[in-house]
Amino acid sequence: MLVDFFGLIEDAASEIEQRFSISSLPSDREQAVLQVDLADFLECRAFVNMSAKKSFSQEKTSDSSAAAEGAAKVDEIIWDEERHRFKTPDGKAYLRYAIKPLTHCSTTKQTEDEVDKQVMLMQHTFVPSVFRGQGVAAKLCVAAFQHCKDKGLLVLPVCTYISDTFLPRNPQWEDLVLKDSNTKSGL
Repeated sequence: MLVDFFGLIEDAASEIEQRFSISSLPSDREQAVLQVDLADFLECRAFVNMSAKKSFSQEKTSDSSAAAEGAAKVDEIIWDEERHRFKTPDGKAYLRYAIKPLTHCSTTKQTEDEVDKQVMLMQHTFVPSVFRGQGVAAKLCVAAFQHCKDKGLLVLPVCTYISDTFLPRNPQWEDLVLKDSNTKSGL
């Protein structure tokens, strides 16, 4: 089974290399997507390499104990400012973000009050299969949106889970979202 994972990883690596070898320079948004893809690929490869060292029975035992531990700790979300993430205590589920100035994200002319305004680009949400169906991704999003509200940040959801699933289910956060008509097309 691990051989299949290695094949998938090699296919992903080839695809990422092809994206980077495009003759024209990618836009800022394409560069951001490529950086996310590359980071995800590296995390996936590290996970598969780590998993390859475990025996099947050890992996099954650790997964079930992680699920049991995770179910008890799923209410706690930690802000990891250094790594630009909101995460579960074990770090396996996370929401990755970047902070940019509003002037970098919007074409609208800013007022004096808005010049120093910051935008949180919510780039990627990941929840391992053992935690899925427990509302972990939504809890990560709530923590991130609450942080933005408390800090006076706007939100630009790049992650499709946030824009397509979380926000339609949680319209109370819409007032923090930087509207599409004001965003730069290169993001």
